[in-house]
Amino acid sequence: MDSNNSTHAAEMLRIEEENAAREAEQIELRAFMDPAKLRAEIESLTRRVKRLKWSLKSSQKGHE
Repeated sequence: MDSNNSTHAAEMLRIEEENAAREAEQIELRAFMDPAKLRAEIESLTRRVKRLKWSLKSSQKGHE
């Protein structure tokens, strides 16, 4: 069961990383937009990735 939780967390991280990559491509396409709004979007994505990585690490530590 523990490995199932880690597998699920890793899969969720992989999906989120793919989503973030797609969003980054969209941000690049909108690079001409307001710099403050662009910076806010990048910061939001960065926070989300950090939370997901922390969640994955916590999940792995709890099931070792």
